[in-house]
Amino acid sequence: MSPTHVSPTHVSPTHVSPTRIDRVVVAATTNENKLRETAPVLDPALRALSLELRLLDPRAAAVKEDWATFGGNAAAKALAAAAGQGCVALGEDSGLEVEALGGEPGVRSARFSGGGPDENNRLLLERMSRIPAGRREARFRAAVALKVPGGPLFLAQAFTRGEILTEPRGRGGFGYDPVFLSWDLGRSFAEVDPGEKQRVSHRARALRALRGYLFEAFAWLDFPAPEGLVPGHDWCVQALTASGGPDGLLRHSLAVARGCREAAFLLVEAGRPVDPAVASAAGLLHDIGKTPGLAGGPDLPTAAPPGLTPHAWRSGLWARAKGLHPRLARSVTVHGLDSMVSPIHHPRTAEDRILMLCDKVIRLSYVGLRERLEDLRRRHPDIADLIGEAGPRLAELESGLAAQAGLDPALFRERLEAVFTSVTVFPASATAADVETVLLASDGHRGPDGSAEPRAAPRPEGPPG
Repeated sequence: MSPTHVSPTHVSPTHVSPTRIDRVVVAATTNENKLRETAPVLDPALRALSLELRLLDPRAAAVKEDWATFGGNAAAKALAAAAGQGCVALGEDSGLEVEALGGEPGVRSARFSGGGPDENNRLLLERMSRIPAGRREARFRAAVALKVPGGPLFLAQAFTRGEILTEPRGRGGFGYDPVFLSWDLGRSFAEVDPGEKQRVSHRARALRALRGYLFEAFAWLDFPAPEGLVPGHDWCVQALTASGGPDGLLRHSLAVARGCREAAFLLVEAGRPVDPAVASAAGLLHDIGKTPGLAGGPDLPTAAPPGLTPHAWRSGLWARAKGLHPRLARSVTVHGLDSMVSPIHHPRTAEDRILMLCDKVIRLSYVGLRERLEDLRRRHPDIADLIGEAGPRLAELESGLAAQAGLDPALFRERLEAVFTSVTVFPASATAADVETVLLASDGHRGPDGSAEPRAAPRPEGPPG
């Protein structure tokens, strides 16, 4: 079994069965608390694709959660629900890992005591009663699997870190929330409102990394509008392939589209006007002007007007000739570095700015602005002056997008990076056993590059307040 982790050297465009399944995502759970945490995080993607999120039919056969990893359990749930319901399915497993208990309760979190949540918490506090402050570190871990019938399996993993309190605090949340002090928040998960918890929780982090992949799960969906077509994932990949796009260009375009989607979702969550479908298609099609079918072709000139990069101009001309949406055509036209320093063709719309940034911070995965520009300098020494002039403006653009999303730039960058470091793509044939094998081979938890865990918040000084 060779999964495709989205950050390393082999990333091919996801191919999904052409069968047009219902526009429904089944959450493989009957736990309404989990659905209440899931729905708000997925909402920007669900709305962009006009999808409905449903609970699992309570009559569905129960799935044994007897795998050694959260990822194995999540995959088993998603696979069973997709097969049984005939639609895209989301499986999740999560739990608490306590350092002083050797990672327990782990995958047995829900059945730690053999009783309910209150009994679990009592047993945990009893087991921790002699563990001093400074050795009570713990983390919640979540794995979320997205299975497409006849198509790939996407698996996201994420963490949130903290420590075990000496007694329960707060009346909200569920499960171990009252006894877990979040280092990000400085309070127990049961003491904060759902919005605060959602910002840092393990489940929200995994769902946030995974939500853009719904565009690939529903790859056949296009978005017609009176102004022109916004093509979906399959349409764009087929266009790139038909124009002779080489493997490296295809992989870069796929990665940029994944980053563009998440950037768009972050702005949507902040109430900004942006169309994730346009951002996604722009990410996929921005470099089509470099393909053999277009570059130097008889119908598309190689020269470009001042302020436009030649391949970007060709991409825009092609998009207009195909009758694509004007906002999409504009975004691909002005994504080149020449436009970043142009007073006329400067990126103006949210989609323009998202594509400009994502193309300059992503190669085959997220690398950041500095590394990407250094790479461009090495490969294109003839435009070193242009790169030097554009660099500070790109940094301003990044800070501006982060501010529009209501995030500091470091957190904005972390959210984009997680789309790559937290997600592994398995082929259509993958089973829960295949997922388990890969996870156990990589320390049982992380993706193949070992980078699934987000940056930890600094541990607070002194006793919990």
